[in-house]
Amino acid sequence: MTTIRVAQALGVSQPAFYSHFRSIDALREAIAVYGSRELSLRVRAAVEGLPVDGNRDDALMTMAHAYRDYVRQFPNRYLLQLSALRTEEYQTITAQAADAVRDVLRRYELNETQVRRAHAAFRAGVHGFTHLEANAATPTAGRAADADFDFFVALFAAGLARPPAS
Repeated sequence: MTTIRVAQALGVSQPAFYSHFRSIDALREAIAVYGSRELSLRVRAAVEGLPVDGNRDDALMTMAHAYRDYVRQFPNRYLLQLSALRTEEYQTITAQAADAVRDVLRRYELNETQVRRAHAAFRAGVHGFTHLEANAATPTAGRAADADFDFFVALFAAGLARPPAS
């Protein structure tokens, strides 16, 4: 991504680009913040309204699919989030997303250390699966990939039900 390519794609001159963003890094940061906010809202919306005393595995599966669906829809926007500068705005937005994930993980009666660790493992696992999928690097595709993803989330849920000591 360069300022020239972005300006051409938008049908504006390169100087016009600079009237909105001070650099290509500023554009990347803006996209990362926007994408993080979008992902946070999707994750929160997916689990909002689910009964707290309901099926915790269903809540985890719903949340995982919301995350995966976002990455499938916006793979480049998602990848920019991973390399974003950790500005205050970016950290605030990602903390909101983390709260939604951790609220679901708390349904497994984990202590706060286990919740934090489970969140890191969940994010790494879902990211790994979706990243491989976005780069056509999974051994399966289509419905088989869907079944593989569901298996991964169910396996993760089973581990949450019997976590190691923290």
